[in-house]
Amino acid sequence: MRGGFFRPLYRVSVPQASARGLISAMVSRDVPFSDIERCGDEIIFHIRRRDRAAVFDMAKRLNVPAKCELSGFFALMKKYRRRAGLPIGALIAAAMVLISSKFVWDIRYPEGTPAEVEAALAQRGFTLGAYLPGLDLTGICQSVTSESEDISWLSINMHGTVAHIEYRMRLEGEREDISEPSNLVASCDGQIVRIEAVGGKSEVKIGQTVKAGDVLLSGVIDSEALGYRLVRSRGEVFAAVSKTFTACCPLDITEKMPTGRTKTVKNIKFFSNFSENEKNIDTTFKKYDTIEKTERLTVFGVRLPVYVRRTTLIEYEDENVTLSESDAEARATEDALLQIEKTCGKSEVTSTSKKVEISDGKVYVSITVEYVTNIATEQKIKTEQK
Repeated sequence: MRGGFFRPLYRVSVPQASARGLISAMVSRDVPFSDIERCGDEIIFHIRRRDRAAVFDMAKRLNVPAKCELSGFFALMKKYRRRAGLPIGALIAAAMVLISSKFVWDIRYPEGTPAEVEAALAQRGFTLGAYLPGLDLTGICQSVTSESEDISWLSINMHGTVAHIEYRMRLEGEREDISEPSNLVASCDGQIVRIEAVGGKSEVKIGQTVKAGDVLLSGVIDSEALGYRLVRSRGEVFAAVSKTFTACCPLDITEKMPTGRTKTVKNIKFFSNFSENEKNIDTTFKKYDTIEKTERLTVFGVRLPVYVRRTTLIEYEDENVTLSESDAEARATEDALLQIEKTCGKSEVTSTSKKVEISDGKVYVSITVEYVTNIATEQKIKTEQK
């Protein structure tokens, strides 16, 4: 007989000096015992529940003082029988461990993975907490690659409950369709400084001034060798462009002034859904800003599919403020620079000029920027299908 935590066994302890006689009697009567060990001046072993009466009868006849108590899982349940929450919680935890292997606990992507990869999987039901037996992982990967213009290969590798995602994005040349004829036209006015044509016929020269909508590269080709044909124009045409960005800031404004009062609300997210507690969300603040921070729980280095979202509410009051002209100009300039950054991006800026005006209690800032950018925009050539 072997002992076990979930078997209904009894733990018997007897003095070491008297143990030999009792154990010999048990052997002669074929009473099984297990896990015999010495603990101080006592010998301890385990017996079955049905042999308890026989062992105590032998101990009484041999005048051996024996102590007996239930052990293992059943002893634990008896000890905490008046605290129902503990055994119920243990059973629930055990059940969750047994069924957790059928769900996705974590999804790991390579560093720098674009959001579209995660979005494509989520659209097909592959998210944290997804029920694995209900998913066709091969079918999901095939669906993503066949329907996406940017993802050429995708693989989902399950290591237990953790999914490791591998993928490859399409190269520019792999997804380029040159079958439809087109022109490249100017998206804005400018002066041509560089032409990088891959397909089509150039209709402009370096130094030429063009207007928005003018054809830069034509997809209509007429040559003596091949005759008349339509092609797709491809390439980039760079031009010097001048554009003015304007922003204004009133001298009299209303600003948010924090009162110093804050309140933090916590919500738990298990797998993909946040639990919301309406009582915690209620607040007496009339006006407030919100700051959210989400952290994933980790136990002994293992990331759990459990998130804690802390939402901090920061109360403020509106206060009327009169700015100096220099402060208003600085704010308007900052807004104009943000517009420039959004429009010009990484374009080569060659010169800037700034103009400031004050009118009707407002400060106006105009910044004129001259920069070099690609102004070519593709325009399909409509053809009649026969």
